[in-house]
Amino acid sequence: MIKIANFKFNLASGFTVVELLLYMGLLAIFLTIISQIFVASIDTQLEAEAESSIQQDSKFILARMQYDLVNATSITEPSDVGSTSSQLQFVSAGITKMYQLNGTTLEFSDGVGTYQLNSSTTRISDLSFTRRGVPGGKPYITAIFTVTSETTRSSGPETQTFQTTLGIR
Repeated sequence: MIKIANFKFNLASGFTVVELLLYMGLLAIFLTIISQIFVASIDTQLEAEAESSIQQDSKFILARMQYDLVNATSITEPSDVGSTSSQLQFVSAGITKMYQLNGTTLEFSDGVGTYQLNSSTTRISDLSFTRRGVPGGKPYITAIFTVTSETTRSSGPETQTFQTTLGIR
């Protein structure tokens, strides 16, 4: 023990190299486990975001299409039974309205303005409308589109394809 001006230093009270290595090893193991848990929670959050954005946008688009076609008086494009088009044009309350793809954005035009139907977190592709029914009868439409999430996740983008059949009342 060394005594310098009322301070006592015990040379045997420090850490040994073995103790320091042991503590550093335990700290490294602890930090590795914590970082893996953190990365897993971020991946889970991204998965949930991607799924949620696709579900919200697809539900809105399908509900909007159903509402518009139920209230439509005629469908002008696709024009013939069995024909397929990348846009849907119909008349409702004397106004021509249209669904079409502009890049990766699904747009709805109603004579007053053009509105984006999907959010900025998704993109729409492979949009097609096929006219069904019998000549002279009430037409109905089969709509098919693919929604892809913009959320970047480790396993790639979330993608879902939707198909529905809608008709005029």
